[in-house]
Amino acid sequence: MGIFPEVSLAQAHELVSAARNLLRKGIDPRRSGLTLAKRVKAESAAPSPGIAHHSLQHLADEFMSRHVCRQRRRPEYVQQILNTDVLPRWGSRDARTIKPREVIELLDEIADRAPVMANRVASILSQMFRFGIHRSIVESSPVQLLYRPGGKESPESVRSVKVS
Repeated sequence: MGIFPEVSLAQAHELVSAARNLLRKGIDPRRSGLTLAKRVKAESAAPSPGIAHHSLQHLADEFMSRHVCRQRRRPEYVQQILNTDVLPRWGSRDARTIKPREVIELLDEIADRAPVMANRVASILSQMFRFGIHRSIVESSPVQLLYRPGGKESPESVRSVKVS
């Protein structure tokens, strides 16, 4: 129903209760706007005022609204990864100024604590910058990886990363 601390435990309980009431009436709560996926889509549909056209925040907003929310069943997973590992570090930066070495340093930091998550972040960054090239937000991608930053994944390691 949301990501803590943006959604408090009390708010999550209220949302679950409302979702159950909708289910009893035969209404899909995902279509009613109660779930995080709908809220993420609504929040990222319109770019925030004051965000530069070439900022990483703008690129992430466009990527979420025009690609991720249309292509994935769980767009909130991608949004959570961006909010946790990418946007706090580079959100206000011009996306065109991010260098491949900076991407490697970010992924190394993530790989030190969670190798599989480093692979996920690398994949999302790669997709986001390819999307940015397609939309003429950036001219090239700083994600030029020849191998997975977190190494080869085993089935056990993949199970531990999935969002429940």
